Amino acid sequence: RGLDSLQDGKGDLWFATSGGVSRYDGRVWTTYTTRDGLGGNEVNRVFRDREGNLWCSVMTYASSAMGDGVSRFDGRGFTSFTTKDGLANNLVMSMFQDREGSLWFGTRNGVTQYCGEEWTTFTTADGLAGDVVWSILQDREGSLWFGVNGGVTRYDGKTFTSLTTGFTSPQGLKHDVRAIAQDREGNLWFSVWGSGVLRYDGRTARIMSLEDGLVWRAVGSMLCDRDGNLWFGTYWGLSRYDGKVFANYTAEDGLAGNGVFSIFQDREG
Repeated sequence: RGLDSLQDGKGDLWFATSGGVSRYDGRVWTTYTTRDGLGGNEVNRVFRDREGNLWCSVMTYASSAMGDGVSRFDGRGFTSFTTKDGLANNLVMSMFQDREGSLWFGTRNGVTQYCGEEWTTFTTADGLAGDVVWSILQDREGSLWFGVNGGVTRYDGKTFTSLTTGFTSPQGLKHDVRAIAQDREGNLWFSVWGSGVLRYDGRTARIMSLEDGLVWRAVGSMLCDRDGNLWFGTYWGLSRYDGKVFANYTAEDGLAGNGVFSIFQDREG
């Protein structure tokens, strides 16, 4: 039931699972659990910082609405961090490191910036469009974007600015922004949960959905690959967009299942 995967500096692959975090070195699988110091056996997300540390967002039970914070693995052992250390909430849905080296943890109660010693939390009181932070991205200009419950917020290091156009349904209900990507042309793409994907060029926003060729409206993951193609993982298959048309893939084409929760490109492409 894991939602994430990545490749570390050695080329090993890591997978978030419901029974710990697993590493595959091309020959052998090694799984780490609470017995090894992991903060919880339900691992939702994995993230590797530039220092080579592996970060896992964890919880004890997948059915629980309460998380257990994040655990950092330095290659020797785990160190866990929770609200007692400065996290906004123990349920962490997204992790990111900005160009200055700060780590950002998106939680159910805002986003927390970690600078190595100091923890700072930002919420709707500071300008976020919502307190549930699903996704984080830094654009080419250096601004941070937070996909939240109800829209998306840009942070330029001083000011929070929220975008609302395109992030509501015809019924007026606001949607979660589960994933964010930036393409080669600089356009930002936001998954508008239940409605498709929204392309934003800095001035105008346009929703693309089933009628445009997207395989399904509920997009939970995105990736811009090395060739400039955009990939969208949905609850009903995978879509690739080359800038003109969508190509769709489902279990009938060889996917292990139609629910695609994460997408990652390895060194071999």
